[in-house]
Amino acid sequence: MTICKGCGAVLQNEYPDQAGYTPRLDAEYCRRCFRLIHYDDLTVSMRTGIDSDAVLKEAENTPGAVLWVVDLFDFEAGMIPGLSAHMPELILYSDRNGYDVETYIQIYNCMGFMMQIEIEGVNGVIWNAKKPVMTIKSMAAGRCTPFVGITFSFATIRPQDMVTLGAFTPDEVHEDVEIALAAIERRRPVLGKRSSPARTAIVDARQ
Repeated sequence: MTICKGCGAVLQNEYPDQAGYTPRLDAEYCRRCFRLIHYDDLTVSMRTGIDSDAVLKEAENTPGAVLWVVDLFDFEAGMIPGLSAHMPELILYSDRNGYDVETYIQIYNCMGFMMQIEIEGVNGVIWNAKKPVMTIKSMAAGRCTPFVGITFSFATIRPQDMVTLGAFTPDEVHEDVEIALAAIERRRPVLGKRSSPARTAIVDARQ
């Protein structure tokens, strides 16, 4: 079994419309990734065959963390169609009018950063929403640490809601996932030491 170096799909040469297709099984990339790298041409969507309704329903009934992995080079195709509600009133209008959306996207963080109304108000909108809510900017654009931002978000949203995060490195991904799992499981996260001017030898010694 050979894996595409670009997207990680298993390479196959039988189904051109499915992920991992390549005319040659000894290739390093699937056709989609090859054309994307060399021609800046996206011809095949990785979303083929994904039923986002079924995925959301399963996520809502599944305890624990659910990670939705998005292809950076095909970001829109990997996202669930939803209504971006920088103004929380849009969620109220959408629910009231029965708009055909699968989820809502709402800014939500412990700092109130970029939120149009107070934190308590947005929290109420989220809890009363008829659809799952994807929260964004949980770390307030770096104004609070991942531990504070992610823990707050998971502690104050519903089981069917989501926390959407961005990361620059694999280490950041592992740290964010560990913090999220710890918040869901009501335990202390197992993390490495952070570089911070507020740290002291006494604190380090007691950990």
